[in-house]
Amino acid sequence: MMNQNQVQTHVGPYVFSLFFKLNTRTVYRTLSRNLQVFFGGEACLLILLGILIKNQGSIGWFAFVLFLGGFFFVLLILFIPKAVKSVSQRTLNEEIDGNLRLKAGYTLTLSFSEDEFEVSAENSWERLKYAECYGYLEDPEFLFIQPQKNYGYPLEKKNCDPDQLQFLKQKLVNRIR
Repeated sequence: MMNQNQVQTHVGPYVFSLFFKLNTRTVYRTLSRNLQVFFGGEACLLILLGILIKNQGSIGWFAFVLFLGGFFFVLLILFIPKAVKSVSQRTLNEEIDGNLRLKAGYTLTLSFSEDEFEVSAENSWERLKYAECYGYLEDPEFLFIQPQKNYGYPLEKKNCDPDQLQFLKQKLVNRIR
């Protein structure tokens, strides 16, 4: 018999794929933004150097090459989100295919207290403090408690009462951005 602070969740291929999808979105969104900022700086630098050299009245072909380089980086900025999305989708499809080969799953039992929680499965047990966790990811069906950036314990929302979910979200400081 489980008490009110204990929740059981079945972990199977769908859950693995869902966590990977949610986690990958945040990683690739950050990568895309960082690349755009980097290439944007390069584009501005090259275009401004081209303008400065052209205004000095010297080496017109060098200014032209700088302008072309700057506009090349502008084009890169425009195509980065599409390229990153394509790479992430391909990676996600490979991960989903791999997870679907895992026919079986296992059951996790999560026990919550005021400052920490315990996770136990058939062969393992772990106690973690909320403040030491990386954060959480969620979708309509699951809340993933992340003790580390690329690792998460799934929690089925249908097995939890709303107060318990609200408590967890308040306790888990979300460092994902």
